[in-house]
Amino acid sequence: MTAVDYGTYLEVVYILYNLSTRQHELVTVKLPPENPEIETATKIFPAADWFEREMSEMFGIKIRGRKTDRLLLKEWNGAEPPLRKSFKWQNRGYKTLE
Repeated sequence: MTAVDYGTYLEVVYILYNLSTRQHELVTVKLPPENPEIETATKIFPAADWFEREMSEMFGIKIRGRKTDRLLLKEWNGAEPPLRKSFKWQNRGYKTLE
């Protein structure tokens, strides 16, 4: 599970794989760049929690139904999602990770 910023929209990508039958499926969901949100997948796939935390923090996608809002990057000020195309690297207000 990951997300992609295409500029005019965001896309959440799920790659599902069945180990016993060796079948796979690709599922994508388009989201608007303003206030993107999606329902949690942890009800079906508990391991999706880590990926949802990453999408939330790195792309600014709100995940409805999540039980925790802990940040992955402890020193991140969360002002702007760093993997969005609109991210400004020259902004001096961001903390650095040590």
